[in-house]
Amino acid sequence: MGSLSPMLIVGAAVIVLGEILHIVGLATNGWVTGKSGKVDFEVGLWEFCVGSTCYDLDSDINSQLWKKIDTEVEATRAMVILGMLCGLVGAAAVVVMAVFAILDKAANSLMPIVCLGATAAAFVFIIIGVIIFGAKTYEDEFKKSDYDLDYSFALCIVGGILLPIGGAIVMFMGGAKN
Repeated sequence: MGSLSPMLIVGAAVIVLGEILHIVGLATNGWVTGKSGKVDFEVGLWEFCVGSTCYDLDSDINSQLWKKIDTEVEATRAMVILGMLCGLVGAAAVVVMAVFAILDKAANSLMPIVCLGATAAAFVFIIIGVIIFGAKTYEDEFKKSDYDLDYSFALCIVGGILLPIGGAIVMFMGGAKN
């Protein structure tokens, strides 16, 4: 039985943490939060919540505001989902490297490159997604109101930043056994 490089474990942990943070940010409704009068609002990529009642953005919302921001939210969804998928490819590459290390077999030398490439692509897609949301949707529509970008938006950014950091750790420090 072989052993794992400590830096491969660290890189894998950073990638997994980044992916988890990104998925939580993607799935939750805290992209934009605010208050209108006495009612709290939360807007996510999938739901719009008023108080404790949530509405599906694709089927329940038929407002002028939604018609204005529909394409931007869909573009944001596409980019952050592509980022999530690229992050999963990077994580899968680390798993393959770890399995080969445990079995004491030589892994393909391209695996660290695949890991870094996939996590860097994830970063690019995620950042493009949050820029689309932040620049167009928030700036044009929500800034006029009493709204703020919130935790889901931040989680996606932090997760997106952690992914290529983990990929770089795997590529430059964890690819070979010490």
